[in-house]
Amino acid sequence: MRASSRKRVHVAHAALALVLTVAPVMTIAARADGGPAHDLAERFAAEAEKTERRAVERAAQQRQRQADDELRRHEAEMLARARAEALARESAEREEVNRRRAAELERLESERRAEEQRRQEVARIAEESEKARLAAEVAQRAAEERRLADLKAEEERRAAAADAVRREAQARERQAEADRISEALRQARDARERRREAEEREANRLLEEAERQAALPPSPRQQPSSPTVSVPEASPPPVEEADSMRFAVLLVMQPGDRGIRRTNKTADPVLCSDLGCYVSTGAATPATLLQQRKALGFGRTWGGRAGACANALGCIFRGVEVASTSFLQPVDMRVVRHDRREAKTIAHGSRCGVVAGRLACREPYRGPDYVMWLVPERLASEVGPALLERAVAEGLTEPEHARVEHPIRH
Repeated sequence: MRASSRKRVHVAHAALALVLTVAPVMTIAARADGGPAHDLAERFAAEAEKTERRAVERAAQQRQRQADDELRRHEAEMLARARAEALARESAEREEVNRRRAAELERLESERRAEEQRRQEVARIAEESEKARLAAEVAQRAAEERRLADLKAEEERRAAAADAVRREAQARERQAEADRISEALRQARDARERRREAEEREANRLLEEAERQAALPPSPRQQPSSPTVSVPEASPPPVEEADSMRFAVLLVMQPGDRGIRRTNKTADPVLCSDLGCYVSTGAATPATLLQQRKALGFGRTWGGRAGACANALGCIFRGVEVASTSFLQPVDMRVVRHDRREAKTIAHGSRCGVVAGRLACREPYRGPDYVMWLVPERLASEVGPALLERAVAEGLTEPEHARVEHPIRH
């Protein structure tokens, strides 16, 4: 494109030079000749001038176009250079951005790794601390368990020692009570022997007196067929030995003031002797005789307890045998330790009878916190359960001035 432009410029210059060369000649010739030639020369000169002007204009336009082309080329080169520079800068910027991004990513990854290591270290420290805390808690619990075990063992030792002391005291108390009961029994046996010997002596004396009177001659006032004989004062009709040794025991107790009885003012009475313990079945039927360990043991304490006399301060025990019994002892059944009342040595039954339609007895057996009547079983059967229950309900009050009807004493 540059070669063709230069060629056109050379052609235009050659044409312009030719016109400038021919135009003066033709002008001079026209002036010399004058007339039409002069006009033609003028026209030719004018045409030449126009052509020159056009050539100049075209040259100027060509130069302008060349300048414009050069400017456009320069601008295109500048634009290409700017584009290249922009692309280079953009590439450099991208590279810088990528480098910075890679550096940022590397920094973030480094920070992540550092944070992960820090978390792992914190977790490790926390785990070690937790393990140490758990180990300390385990050691503390073990120490506490050992301490509690030592305290429990010490309490058990103390309880065993106290229980041994209590059992020893109870053994001494039981031994003293047994000695006292044995002494009372011996005294009762001695008294019975003395009474029997006195009765035998009195019977022998009366018999000898009767024999002496029978050997004497009869007086005139006496009939031969009916001699006078002194006999002892009339006594009650004889009763069977089995019935004379059985009694209906009427018992009224005061409530205890220890253990459960501090708030529960009642009782669960059973009646114990050296034969065992009687558990009441009511006012109409004989009481049940059980071995003492069975009557007062764990099974009955949490089971049947006092039978018909459960939760009652008054109780009736029918058919209690005292023939071979040395003592009777009321016992209030409690939960842990039973309340054993004072034992009484049994020498004879109470002197009982019917007074104004009520059962009344003299010579009861009294303890510090109970009263007990021993009603002969035959009389108890005659008066019936209603009078027995009424006597218990009224508290076994002893008559002071009333005359006892049909007294019976054993």
